[in-house]
Amino acid sequence: MSIHNLSVELVSMIWKNLDKSRDRNAFVRTCRDLYWMYGDDLYSCAVRESLGDSIIRHAIIHGPLTTVQRVLNTGFRGYSDEGLSSSLCSAARYGREDVLRLLLEEGADNCMEGEYGEPAVEVAVIRGPLNVLAILLEYGQPLEVYPLLGANDLLRLAVDNGHAEMVRFLLEKNVPVNGISRMGFEGTALMRAVYSGGEEIVHLLLEAGADVHATDHIGNSSLHQACRSDHPHIMAMLLEMGADTRP
Repeated sequence: MSIHNLSVELVSMIWKNLDKSRDRNAFVRTCRDLYWMYGDDLYSCAVRESLGDSIIRHAIIHGPLTTVQRVLNTGFRGYSDEGLSSSLCSAARYGREDVLRLLLEEGADNCMEGEYGEPAVEVAVIRGPLNVLAILLEYGQPLEVYPLLGANDLLRLAVDNGHAEMVRFLLEKNVPVNGISRMGFEGTALMRAVYSGGEEIVHLLLEAGADVHATDHIGNSSLHQACRSDHPHIMAMLLEMGADTRP
């Protein structure tokens, strides 16, 4: 007998006696009509079994935006104090701009740390999708008030990961090029760029007014770093900007 021939009452009784979301999922997949009848209940059951984050993460990687929306429609807003921040970090990590906008519109906090101890803005800067960072800043706090990461920390992360366009974007957002790290990064953004050997980023920082005379805690300057790292083109750029040649 086809499941289509069962009465609505009997189908409903079968549904109500399935306790686990995996069993309910198997049941509704036997027929498209059942999926439309019980799809919302299926997501609610999964959320009750603490699978909300897992479903959203799977949808971010493999599935459509509608799956994320259906989980949120159950009222799911995370299982701990971090709320939707873990899901937000996953969306940033995989460049899902549509999911980012949806989560932010639903109240996700882009300042809060996700499950790996990093806020979504840090993920965006490290991974390098510029549009993702732009969306996070559009919905979130101004760069200067992030509680865990200072704006200059984001600039240093962009420099360290070689993301020239990200560096340009942050400088255009008026991140101080010679600012102090809140996370304890040593050296200026320019020193870190010189160490990495990224000529384009060094050029961007110099254009923005990076201090070629600044030194680290042991007195080394950007020119010292360029000499030590054997980057002759960067050495020439620094000398052109008046870098001090004294030892």
